[in-house]
Amino acid sequence: MVNRSYEQKVLETVHKKLQQSETQILARRWVLIVLWIFLVLFLTLVFHALDEGYLSSIAAVILAMFVGVVISFVHFYHRAEREWPFWSPHLDGDSIEERLNTINKDAKAQ
Repeated sequence: MVNRSYEQKVLETVHKKLQQSETQILARRWVLIVLWIFLVLFLTLVFHALDEGYLSSIAAVILAMFVGVVISFVHFYHRAEREWPFWSPHLDGDSIEERLNTINKDAKAQ
């Protein structure tokens, strides 16, 4: 059985997303271009800092892992935002709203 608060949070997020008509910033193409430029600049700085002795190997690995995680999340959300227009017509906003009302009524009754 699904936790009601989790179900409510997911349904509210989807319902709010269905109501939005504008494109989110992460869905725009320039985001990935900026992301790749940032990655190249970051790696250039890390390698330069390693050569000059400003940065230890361990610190460079930790920084690279952190940047990799950030880039992965940005790329994941970019793809999700770009694919949303294909999914949204197949979701029933009225059904989601009805379920949210049921959850809210049950919560007030308890």
